[in-house]
This record gives sequence, C-alpha cells and structure tokens, in this order.
Amino acid sequence: MVVGGAVARDSEKPQDDCGAADEPATTAAARILAARLGAVHDLRRGIADGDDSDEAVHALRVATRRAGAAFDGFEPLLPARRAAWFEARLKRLRRAAGKVRDLDAILEGLRSEDQEGARPNRSADVARAIEIVAGKRAKARRALGQAVDRFPGSRTWQAHANKLIHAIERLESAPPFDRLAAERLGGIVGRFFTAVADGAGDTDALHAIRIRAKQARYAIEIFAPTPSPPRQRALATLEHLQDLAGRCIDQATAAARFARWARGAKARADRKTFSRLAAAAAAAAATARERTVAWLTPRRLSQLHRDVARLQRA
Repeated sequence: MVVGGAVARDSEKPQDDCGAADEPATTAAARILAARLGAVHDLRRGIADGDDSDEAVHALRVATRRAGAAFDGFEPLLPARRAAWFEARLKRLRRAAGKVRDLDAILEGLRSEDQEGARPNRSADVARAIEIVAGKRAKARRALGQAVDRFPGSRTWQAHANKLIHAIERLESAPPFDRLAAERLGGIVGRFFTAVADGAGDTDALHAIRIRAKQARYAIEIFAPTPSPPRQRALATLEHLQDLAGRCIDQATAAARFARWARGAKARADRKTFSRLAAAAAAAAATARERTVAWLTPRRLSQLHRDVARLQRA
C-alpha cells in the first residue's frame, strides 16, 4: 500500500510574506508576524464554521507551522512571554490538525489501493479498512473542532497580536534586517546541516532531518527574499528533500497505526487486514527512506551549503 502525499503544498503562501533587505528588522518582524497570525486566525475560523475538507485541515496545519517559523526566525526581537503564549497555542492547534492530516494521508493511500485492486478479496478487506479509518478520521476531526473551539476568540487573539507587534515596534536597539537575516539564516540552516551530519539511519532520524529542512526553507523565504539562482536552488533542494522524506514518514506513520489497530481489533478478519497493511506500509517506508538517503548526496549538500553562504552575503 502506498500512502498518499500531502493534500496541499507547504510552499503555497502570499508572495509578499517575507522580509525586505532595505527595511528595519522590527518592521519586517511586525509585518510578517501579523500576516501569519492573521492567516492562522482566518483558517481556524473556517474549520470552526464547518469546513471539513482535507485541504482546509492541511492549510491550517501549514499556517501554524509558518507562524511558528516566524517566531523562531525573529526570536531575538520578541518578548519571551508574549511569544510563548502564541507558540503554545499554535503547537496545540498544529498537533490536532496533524492527527487529522495523518488519517487523510492513510485514507488517500487506501482509496488508491482500492481502485487499483484486482482481487475481490483484497478489495473487500481494503474497503473494510477504509470504513474503520474513516471512523477514526471523524473522531480526530471532532477533536480538532474542540481544539478550535478552545482556541482564543478573535478579540483575544487580536489583542495579544497587537501587544506583540507594539512591543516589537518599540525596540530601539534592533539590528538592521540584512544583519539579522545573515545571523538567523546561518543559525537555522546550520541546524539542518547538523541533523544531516547525525545521519538518517532510521525513520526517526530522517524525520528530524525533514523538520530541519522545513525550518531551513522557511528561514530562506523570510531572510533571503530577493530572487536569485542560489535562492531558487536552495529552496528547490530543500523542498524536494522534504517531499522525498515525507513519503517515508507517511508510510512509517501508517505502518505504526496499522500495527496498533491490528493488535486492538476484535474481529480476526480486521486483525489480518491491518497486519497485512502494516507490513506493506513498513516495506514502502524502508524503500522510501533508502531513496531519500541516496538522493541526498554530498554533492547536493555542498551545493546547498555554498548557496546558503551566498545568501548570507547578499
């Protein structure tokens, strides 16, 4: 079984949601954080109004990630307590949306297998698996709805956002954007290279690399806003790595869930179905990890390192 990929691309974002080389760092931080916190609020409201589509759930999850990346990137400029207030709430919302997204990916893979299945018995047990997973997805979606309902209301969210923005704008000793950009870009992308150096010997290690790749890509989007060949190459490399590793992570997540559901299934037929699916997903995860590791060559890493160095000097 092959688990489906993401239902929306992380790179879908407003084109003006990045820094500008000729503006103060505080101005860029205030503008970007306001835009990203506003995006989370708007997407959360859509979920609260009953949008049950996998696209809406994934878009909310990506918005919380991108807001978190802005908090990470502009950390030296932010009041710690106010930033922590937002980061805790973004994390809870991201986790709730992530549980739904994982089940959406599993359902996409099951439905693909159901359409391609040639044997009636396989089609029947995949259909049964779809029925069970759809029920679990509905439960996770209700939990997301509860998380959204507990999320701060519009007035509270806006009031906290305004206080955060005003605190940033009142800073008097902030560095210029280009200097902050070079420092933060080097540090955040450096975490990615450290994760790669630690190796991708198992799925957890590859997952850590993927997380750092996302953070590096988000940092480049914010801190290297001027279009250039090094920027284009770096973003393309990180995004392709993220996609390759994501296939492995999706399969590994599916395998773990199938195995757990097999152990908890009451009906023998359901145990057999989920055991078969777990074995297939685990094999697919291993293959995807090998392909990712093979693609991430020393030559590609060296080129990425050179491109990031150029972006820091730009």
